[in-house]
Amino acid sequence: AGLENRVRLVGHVDDMAAAFLAAHVAVVASTEPEAFGRAATEAQVVGTPVISTNIGAPPETVLSSPHVAEDAATGWLVPPADAARLADALAAALALPPKERARMGARARAHVLDSFSLKAMKEQTLKVYDRLLGTKLAAGERTGHDHQQPVTYLLPLPLARAALASLRPAAMAFPATAST
Repeated sequence: AGLENRVRLVGHVDDMAAAFLAAHVAVVASTEPEAFGRAATEAQVVGTPVISTNIGAPPETVLSSPHVAEDAATGWLVPPADAARLADALAAALALPPKERARMGARARAHVLDSFSLKAMKEQTLKVYDRLLGTKLAAGERTGHDHQQPVTYLLPLPLARAALASLRPAAMAFPATAST
């Protein structure tokens, strides 16, 4: 009722970046938790605000009120299978003036690049190593290293296993091998 000129169900799309760019809002209405919620981050990285269910990873990837101020939001989070709340969020998204939608999209892109880019994930991983091993890798303190060249850190296998095991539940521990 009233959506036929506002919503398009287009089926399979090969170029998702172009589809997200053409959209006023992306809806990720999962009813089961997703490990990361890649669709939400992909939409945001091209500047498209997102409506997502608040299960799985989207509460980390989509910034929404009341967890952030309205002027810091990158989209909306709604409970799974709550058609009324999803409809309210969709109405709010479609009512945004183009300039506000563009500002929200810019915040979404900045949030994803700051938090989930390869550079950010590497830095976060180095911070975990720093915490576990007492190093200062995330701060860039690499003795004798040319910072223009990529660097690989080799840890002795038992130390690497111990570091990773401290991050995982016991059920996910690595099996012992003859090389340890």
